[in-house]
Parts: sequence; C-alpha cells; structure tokens
Amino acid sequence: MLLTFGAVNAQIVDVKEDKGAARVYHEGDNYPSYSLSIDRDCELSGFNSKYVVITCPESVRIYKDKEYNCSFTISLDAGFYVKTVTSSSILIKAPGSTRYYDFQGNFVKSTAD
Repeated sequence: MLLTFGAVNAQIVDVKEDKGAARVYHEGDNYPSYSLSIDRDCELSGFNSKYVVITCPESVRIYKDKEYNCSFTISLDAGFYVKTVTSSSILIKAPGSTRYYDFQGNFVKSTAD
C-alpha cells in the first residue's frame, strides 16, 4: 500500500526538452513518466516539483503535473521573457522590472531592476 501512495505523490525531479517534447521525470523513475508536446516556436522555461512552464512567443503556458492540457496561461508583451521558475513563482523579465506570478497565472508583485 505504501508503494502505491508514493508513486501517486511522486514529485517532478527533472524535465528534458527533446524533439519537440518536454519529457517529465518523477522521483525514482529512470524513464520519463510522460511527455508534453512543445510547439515549434515554443520552449521549456523551467519546472518545479508540481508544474512545468513552457514559453511561446505571446504567452507562458503552465502545466500541472500529470496533465497534458495547459492549466493556466500568462500573456507576454513584446520583449518580456521567463527569467526563472522557482518553487513558488514564475519570474518574468520586463523592461526595467521583474514580475512575479503564481502558478495559476496571477500577478503577485513587481520589483525594479
């Protein structure tokens, strides 16, 4: 019973971009648990233990672990890009500032650079 519980709650430990897909690895896995399709003009921006973040030219797509469809999005203006993905935030670099968003795509705060 404990093994089943552990497998269900395994966290993301790595995500590798390969041939138009983000291959998601969980604790204890030697092979990807599943893959997310990445459009040609998009790229893997980062991940944490529960989410995978993919950036496209006009939006950031946030995927909950083990979900194949985009859960949430953040619109991107020209010149904005994902700076990093942390355990609690998605940091987007904007001209003159860094904007913090949660994993539901909500703006949290902005800091001046």
